[in-house]
Amino acid sequence: MEQEKEYNDFIALGRKCYPKQDDKGITNFNSVVLDNVYPKKIDILDNYGVTKCELFALIMMEGFFSECIQRPLVFGLKPNSFIKRCIYYFDSLLSKTPKTSSVVLYRQDHFNSVEYYKDLKNKRKHYICASFLTASTDDYDNSRSVKLVIRPKLGCKTKAHDIYRIMNHGEDIKEAIPENQVNFERNTEIEITGIDEKPNIPVVYLNEI
Repeated sequence: MEQEKEYNDFIALGRKCYPKQDDKGITNFNSVVLDNVYPKKIDILDNYGVTKCELFALIMMEGFFSECIQRPLVFGLKPNSFIKRCIYYFDSLLSKTPKTSSVVLYRQDHFNSVEYYKDLKNKRKHYICASFLTASTDDYDNSRSVKLVIRPKLGCKTKAHDIYRIMNHGEDIKEAIPENQVNFERNTEIEITGIDEKPNIPVVYLNEI
């Protein structure tokens, strides 16, 4: 009952902060997704100790609303009270999710240009990602901007978590290829080890440190 009240309060806060934006999947749409997913995931959620609010935050992070959660972190903006709760719940979710065992991860970076990474590398600075850096175990090779090839730390030292073990992005969509999504904890520090300026898709190689 306590968990249900917390979830209802969370949804009410979302509707208060975004009263006219349910068509973008902020509360109503994602609530329907949760209602469909929750009964199927109850054993997995119980196994990892994941709450309903944390699952809801994960659903939003795997959907179009993820940008609203990530943007304040990326640009140092002040988040509203609902986004603060989303960040809190996703922090908590990651702490309960298994760390990745993958030796290489891939990401399509739509926030930063290849010049951004070149500048960091030339200045011998590391890339510190203030947001929840999203990656995948699979290389789709369809990047529209910059492709990142990331080598996480091995074993328990990495800050990358296999959230697809709880819910895989696209798993319930017919004919969709699940993404095997992996998220890093906030403020992960990464070293730029190389840049391949291919004509169509520049590739940046990075190591978690």
